[in-house]
Amino acid sequence: MSRFVLLVLIASAFFSCKKEIARDCTTDIYKYEFYTISEIDTGTTLQGLYFQVKPGSDLVFLYTHIGPSCKSIWDEEYTDNLVFKVPSAVNSFYYENSQLADVMCFFNNAHLFSNGAVAVTAGSVRGYKRVDGKWDLQINVDIPSSIGRLIINKTFVQN
Repeated sequence: MSRFVLLVLIASAFFSCKKEIARDCTTDIYKYEFYTISEIDTGTTLQGLYFQVKPGSDLVFLYTHIGPSCKSIWDEEYTDNLVFKVPSAVNSFYYENSQLADVMCFFNNAHLFSNGAVAVTAGSVRGYKRVDGKWDLQINVDIPSSIGRLIINKTFVQN
């Protein structure tokens, strides 16, 4: 019994220690951008679906989250992207659930073993054009992966 108690005490001490944050890591980077006169181009590779923003006739919104990068840790880097398009002439929009397919709403979590992008089919995206040309967006979507729900209430600026 005393061995069990000793083992529990040692394990408790080990797991209760405050771990230092690696000093060689970058901080998270978040970008909220839109592209005028653009389109979303998609394709497939062995890794799955991919997308990129190219010249076109729509307004494309792109959310990017670049996770921390640490020199002392191999392969922890990742980038999340959410993209969708709307007609370029609009000053406001609202799309939900099945309408997200119409605006080509995709999410990608890029990392070493990425499986490509996934179509977002649940939730909503709403936007209002501001007087200064920026866009206020409210995004509340279910990502069909371990990410779960993505909620964004931010101002997007032109790239």
